[in-house]
Amino acid sequence: MHAVQGTASGGQASNPSAGGIIVSTRGKRTPTYYENLTIADNEVYDTRSYGIVTWSQWMRREGWDSLWPDLMGIPAGDFRPWTPSTGVVVRGNSVHDVSAGGITVMQARGALIEHNRVARAAQNHGNVGIWWAGADDTVVRFNEVSGTKYWGLSSDGTAFDADASVHRSLVQYNFSHDNEGGFFIAVSTGSAPAEATVRYNVSQGDANQVFALSTNARNIDVYNNTVWVPLTPFIADHPDRASFSLVKVWSGTVRDVRFRNNVIYDGARLPYDDAGVVAYDRNLYQDGPVPPADKAALTGDARLTAPGAAPSLDDLGGYLPTAGSPVLARGLDIAHDGGRDAVGTALPAGMPDLGGLQRTAGTGLDEAAPTAATSFGDGQSTSPAALTDGSDQATWASPDTGVTYPGTLTLTFPSPREVSEVVLATHYGQGQGVTRLDVQTWDGTAWTTRSADATIDWAGNSGQVELAALRLPAAVSTTGIRLVVKAANHTWGNLSVNELSTR
Repeated sequence: MHAVQGTASGGQASNPSAGGIIVSTRGKRTPTYYENLTIADNEVYDTRSYGIVTWSQWMRREGWDSLWPDLMGIPAGDFRPWTPSTGVVVRGNSVHDVSAGGITVMQARGALIEHNRVARAAQNHGNVGIWWAGADDTVVRFNEVSGTKYWGLSSDGTAFDADASVHRSLVQYNFSHDNEGGFFIAVSTGSAPAEATVRYNVSQGDANQVFALSTNARNIDVYNNTVWVPLTPFIADHPDRASFSLVKVWSGTVRDVRFRNNVIYDGARLPYDDAGVVAYDRNLYQDGPVPPADKAALTGDARLTAPGAAPSLDDLGGYLPTAGSPVLARGLDIAHDGGRDAVGTALPAGMPDLGGLQRTAGTGLDEAAPTAATSFGDGQSTSPAALTDGSDQATWASPDTGVTYPGTLTLTFPSPREVSEVVLATHYGQGQGVTRLDVQTWDGTAWTTRSADATIDWAGNSGQVELAALRLPAAVSTTGIRLVVKAANHTWGNLSVNELSTR
């Protein structure tokens, strides 16, 4: 499908009621929606406005009351309460050279947008390669988006957009490259949130604001992505370059945003204009600035195989870590991680590699976090759950008085896993870190000591997080580990651990 005139140029060039394939739901008396709608294996190009779009008059919720009545010719008062379509699948389409958005799904629950290729969207008006709005539980995966055009700092131009009134979006296993406006944006309206988990994607050569977070962006969890931002001619020569950012927060309504386990090459040296609201944790930063908030940051060369020149979603091998890479098995153990990386390699049970590609295959289990318990009791309003929450920022601490030894810290795994090392993450280690302990594993009937009187000599006493690895004599398959703590530093009376993991 091509050469679709659609609408006039200018503002009308971004009219979601016009384009190549338009699925709309009209009416204002009887709640109306689609079931099991599939849009698959089409080629759409040279359209005046959108490539593929679904929308509905039944869309009002959370302060979002109309769909651009000035463009669509529907009075604002004729839109009706949100009634989502279900079973919407947009799969295997090629959309390229369109005036506005490439693929857009609106007013849906559980939509699946997968295996599409979108190239050179937004050619005549600010828009996005793939975006969704008024949609819950949307899964966006295995897509390649490239060449989205930039029309100014407030005009999108990104590959992906979790837009108005979206809950629990999942953006995974995609390849975004050479999008002039960036990789991902989240923005909403009214009281509606824009929520998303963004994991195991590769962004290559995206510019402007690689991640943009605006009105009501919340619950944004960005982990295990590889982001490669070289100093391209577009960035180097653009008059807006001073406003380009790696992460940009546009609104004071943004909250609950985390960046974890990512590999970020910032050859363009774009800043983090994040208003101090983003939590960074265990990312590797190669070139460019390092956000001060990342107290467990890695810096230096990620030592990837051949990064920066991936030709397509089907050939991302250049982003595989080499055998000497510092990202190997350094990541936070994140619950319900999907079980696989950007290219299908099974993830380990325990600490993964940083970035979107895993060097060594693991069990591939997609499971809950280990449960944690302690005999010491809890101090400073903490709980043992902080030991396995996938964050170095939340800590567990004992009471600051009455601590006696030995005491125990215990992890119970959702399923058996092979353990070669136990890793403690601690800040202010010289003031509150564990210093002597036994490491035990559970054999189904009893605890067996694998390492006795192991010692830890913490190097620092600051807010920077240190990792201490206790290697077992041999790998053990087990459903639990127990640390029998015999001594710790007590500058403030308590002992503390930020995260307790295995690999």
